[in-house]
Parts: sequence; C-alpha cells; structure tokens
Amino acid sequence: MAGTHGITRPGGSALNAGQVAGFRIAEYIAAKNRGWTLDRSAAIDQAKADIRRLCDREPEGNDWRSWRKEIQARMSDFAGPIVDAKSLEAASLQAWQLSDMFYVHNSTEKKHRSPGCDAIRNPVEWAESLRTRFMAFAAAVYIDAILHFAVRGKTGSRGSRLLLDPAGMPLHPALGERFRYVPENTEKRSFIQSTTPAHGAIRHEEMPRRPIPPADAWFESAWHAYRNGKIFDDAP
Repeated sequence: MAGTHGITRPGGSALNAGQVAGFRIAEYIAAKNRGWTLDRSAAIDQAKADIRRLCDREPEGNDWRSWRKEIQARMSDFAGPIVDAKSLEAASLQAWQLSDMFYVHNSTEKKHRSPGCDAIRNPVEWAESLRTRFMAFAAAVYIDAILHFAVRGKTGSRGSRLLLDPAGMPLHPALGERFRYVPENTEKRSFIQSTTPAHGAIRHEEMPRRPIPPADAWFESAWHAYRNGKIFDDAP
C-alpha cells in the first residue's frame, strides 16, 4: 500500500473520490470537446514518432514481470505508512536506477541495448512493459518526494506516515527500540510539497497550502445537475 489513503482518514471514500473525479473529468472532456483541436495527420505522425522513440528505449531481454515485482516490493517497503528514514536515500537511488534503465537510448552497455520496434512480437507484452516503465518512473518520483519532504525537509511523521529513526522518540513501551520515530514538525502543517518534472529532472517545492474553498452546493442539487448534464452547459 502506498500510504496515501487510510489510518488517519477514510481510505475508501478518499480513494473512490479520486476515481470518480477522474471519470467525471473524462466525461466532461468528451461532452465539451468533440472535435479535433489540432491537425489530425500531424497528431498521427507525432504518435508514430513517439512509438518509435519508446521502441528504441525498450531494454533488451525485457523482463517486465521481475521489474514490476521489484517496484511493488520497494513501494511496500519505503512508500507505505511505516517508513525507515535511514533507508530512504538508498531506496530512492535504486528506484531511479531502475527507472533510468528504461530511458537509456543507444547505450553501449549490452544489457541496455534496444532491439527496436522490429523485435516486438506480442503487443500485449509490450503494453505491460510500457506500463511497468511508467510505474518505475512514478515509484521513483513518489519515493523521492517522501525523502525530500519527510527527511530532507524535516517534516517528520505526518498524516498517514510514521517515519522511523533509531535516534527518534519511543512510540510505545511495548514496541521496543525498533519503533522509535521522528515526531511531526508542526511548523510545516501550513505547507504542502509540489513535485514537478523540470528539464529531465524532478523539482520539489514547498508552498503554503490553500484554504478550503467555500461550497454552496449540496448532494441533491449537485447530483441533479450532474444527472441532467447541466454541469456541462454551465462550463465555459
């Protein structure tokens, strides 16, 4: 589990809200943007170029199943609700090494040489390989963000994540020394971390959190507007 839902807030409702939001965004796009917004032939040519680029970066001897298991194990160990602060640096480095392997282009190392699009025989296997590639990048970004915010940014344990450290405070007498933790830095409660790609790298930035916006809708009226498509009509 990623530690993004649960423990201190209802995991089911939070997760479902995100899924519903994504579905409604797709519905909105389909309802409001039915025509092409760019040159169709240019879009097709660009898609073909992107596919060739992805083929050229496909590692030789694709073993996406073992790579995915590695990603999942690392996320369970270092991106869950209980995290060892001392191990995050190494975990972040390993996550980036795996992610970077997928983006080595024309490497001189045999294990990274790409056979190109001609070597693809099973589209389903390639789709899973692509999915694993994106998972590797997402996992590297996520672990790096935890490292930067909780450890380097000295935020400590916050929300649904307990940051363990042998030099920290004891959590409970029954748990022993293994569960010493870094307390939350309450001065950071008014800040959130924004993580964005920047010129081939990742940029982490702390910024003040925005206030909760006032809401003038309730379930019945909002649901009625949604069911009748009024939410699409009122939008710009």
